[in-house]
Amino acid sequence: MLASENDISTSIISTVERALKDPQFTTIYKLAEALNIKPHKLIKMVEDDLPPDFTLIDR
Repeated sequence: MLASENDISTSIISTVERALKDPQFTTIYKLAEALNIKPHKLIKMVEDDLPPDFTLIDR
């Protein structure tokens, strides 16, 4: 329902949910709008669920 009502493909939502692909900036905005929150709040919600030492950079 989220996909069909908000012009986001179900395959994009599925791959983002399973962490197989990073969402495009526009997708983050669409998801936030669909959830009736600001994009920075959506990002903060994700950030808050990450472990404290999380990084995407291999060191």
